Amino acid sequence: VGYAPDKQGRMLMQFGSLNQAYGENRLNVAITRARHKIIIVSSITPPELNVDDLKNEGPKLFKKYLEFAWEVSKGNFSPLPLTGSKHHLKWFLKTQLLDWANKNLRGFKVEEELPFADITLKEDQKYVGLVLTDDDLYFQSPSIKDIHVYTPFTLSKKNWNFTGVFSREYWKNAQIVQESINRFITHHSSKP
Repeated sequence: VGYAPDKQGRMLMQFGSLNQAYGENRLNVAITRARHKIIIVSSITPPELNVDDLKNEGPKLFKKYLEFAWEVSKGNFSPLPLTGSKHHLKWFLKTQLLDWANKNLRGFKVEEELPFADITLKEDQKYVGLVLTDDDLYFQSPSIKDIHVYTPFTLSKKNWNFTGVFSREYWKNAQIVQESINRFITHHSSKP
């Protein structure tokens, strides 16, 4: 991030196309293409950016991203599942799947752990796969294209094994969905 105050000490909030309508899409492209990790080198700190009065979302999200990166660099981050839904916990498909998996999938640790997946499946502390549902993460996605194209593409590029389950499939025939998840885990497990 090569940005600094001018000679008079003023920090102008001009970030090129990021300031324009839908500039946040440029930010999305910039920060989601890393294959292994992101290293941010910046001439400014997030508090130096006064973006509250700006019209478009790009600079505001840029500041939030820098704040997030700053917290990660200080070791103040551990991924947590999203919470705060207006629905009762049993209402979610992931809760139903977690209950079933914890009772029936022996030798695997099944939990909500990562902010980009509903359920994580671990075997001996190694991730076996992810289960994505149409619960709250699905509806919090910025767009249909993001959840149906970008997320699967990114997970594939990062070599994450994943499968998706829709609520209507589960309510129609839970046993078929459970068998499908079981096959998915068996396929990706290191145990015979």
